Amino acid sequence: PILEYQMSGELPQLRGNRHPRMAPHQIYPCLSEDTWVAIAVNTREEWQALCAAISKPEMANDSRFCDTTARLAHLDELDEMISQWTCRHTNIEATEMLQAVGVAATPAFSISEAYHNPHDIHRRTTINVETPDISPDLLTYGIPWRLGATPGSVRRLGQTLGHDNRAFLKEMLGFHETELDHLADGQVLY
Repeated sequence: PILEYQMSGELPQLRGNRHPRMAPHQIYPCLSEDTWVAIAVNTREEWQALCAAISKPEMANDSRFCDTTARLAHLDELDEMISQWTCRHTNIEATEMLQAVGVAATPAFSISEAYHNPHDIHRRTTINVETPDISPDLLTYGIPWRLGATPGSVRRLGQTLGHDNRAFLKEMLGFHETELDHLADGQVLY
């Protein structure tokens, strides 16, 4: 969009999930409420595979959809036809069926689904951190990218709430141990 603006001097129009040179390129509703699958088709082979996967092979040669230019001109119709198919499947089912035939597709995960997704866990976006304050069954959000030479890691979590209160109050503000004990007993200090 920046280069488009720089070259033409005109602000690009909002497209949402649509792409100026790919069709379909959208998220589509699935069987369960508020679940979605993202689908992107770039080549003729991908288009033909999508048509076969959704049991509409005739769409591959339909003049409204036979090439990218035609599909871009009939996006609303195209999206409706694909949505009729995706609505009969879960986002996982639709993804697996489309990926199996070479179509780029992925579930549009909720935060909960992404957090517990086996691929996400395998890539160590979510990790387990050994700490006495947190159950080892709980996952912690880790580092979502990996660098070959400096992969990075989370070795420990930050200190618990109030961890340094006693030391700070004693060393910096001059409180005595008896005062700190009194504040702790009154649950003023953690």
